[in-house]
Amino acid sequence: FEVLSSGTYYLRVVPFNTSGGPLDYVYDLAVTASAPTKSSIYFDTSSASDSEPTASGATFDRIVTLRRDGDTNGVATVEWRVETMSGDVVDADDFFGSVIPSGVATFNITDSTVDITLTIVSDGIDEPSEYYNIVLSNPGGNGIISQNAWFTGEIHDSATLPYVFIKAPGGAEFVPELIHNRSG
Repeated sequence: FEVLSSGTYYLRVVPFNTSGGPLDYVYDLAVTASAPTKSSIYFDTSSASDSEPTASGATFDRIVTLRRDGDTNGVATVEWRVETMSGDVVDADDFFGSVIPSGVATFNITDSTVDITLTIVSDGIDEPSEYYNIVLSNPGGNGIISQNAWFTGEIHDSATLPYVFIKAPGGAEFVPELIHNRSG
């Protein structure tokens, strides 16, 4: 039988003889069992910021660590995927193979950490910082998603972008808009 919650289970076992009839005795058993415990899966840190290499096509790896607390005596899995945000966001061309990354992280027995590696590709375009999220979903095995189930990444362009400064009445300067220097 499968234990779904902790407690004492009472079983009555009636043995049968080889001809199919019950024997003259019965076993009554009391079994105390504990329900399996789950392990909490979450991101080790909630955000990171990286500088994009200047050479077009150059790559760098952003390693994001998932942690698991609690019972590590079973295998746990969790699906992850990169999602874009509104505004200045990454797209498929910002990742190796021009594909938005996703996958399944597997914690083997006794594993307390698993790394997700995103290979980010420099597009060689002067642009503002770009943002992405990694989200967790569909835990399996003995895993549950807990706190800090969202990671935010930022990619700074390593090129210096020109700014337009405007002098407002009273002498204050401000930057109303970033000018994109897109070549090619």
